[in-house]
Amino acid sequence: MKRIVLIFVYLITINSFSQDKKFNVELSYPIAIGDNFFAEGNYKGYVDLGFGYNFLKKGNFNLGIEIRGSYYKRKHTGTLLTPMSFESPIINTIFTEPKIRVSYTIPSLEKLKFSTGLGYSFVWYNVNTGDVNIENYTIEDNGFSINFSASYFLTDYIYALINYGFTKTQGSLLPEINKTSFNTNISTLKFGLGYSFKKYIWIIQNLF
Repeated sequence: MKRIVLIFVYLITINSFSQDKKFNVELSYPIAIGDNFFAEGNYKGYVDLGFGYNFLKKGNFNLGIEIRGSYYKRKHTGTLLTPMSFESPIINTIFTEPKIRVSYTIPSLEKLKFSTGLGYSFVWYNVNTGDVNIENYTIEDNGFSINFSASYFLTDYIYALINYGFTKTQGSLLPEINKTSFNTNISTLKFGLGYSFKKYIWIIQNLF
């Protein structure tokens, strides 16, 4: 516990002397939304974790990369996943989303930051049918993804955020039905907190 406190103090110290923060980490609560199989199928979001790095700054714009990972779970409800002929199983779902990110600020709104990310989503569905005669199995899916984010800085380095994400999957979870937008689209909304900092070496120095 003492080590964690010391790391936190160290982070605050290095940020106090740095305005050019290249790195960020975010922790959010994700929610499935929209008219699609993911939201209507009762997938509950638990956590979303993101890491970002800005490698180019031009005026009020930053170009960078980010990677996000999130976890959702669909509980057994005894209802249909979609209009299909079997009861819905328990499905643990993991997203990994690498993206190119453009972030920007408005001079008259210094505490606000906006960003847009373009990339790809890799999705893993671990399916548990509840049938003792059928082993759990994993279905992999993927597709183009885009997200829009707005952040409000509560301090020089801590910010609150809201993030909208959209993924167009291949529909691998439900291959036997039509590839309609309902069966392939995933929309999410995330609320959370982020931390911006300049250096990353503190992770290695203080944790290992």
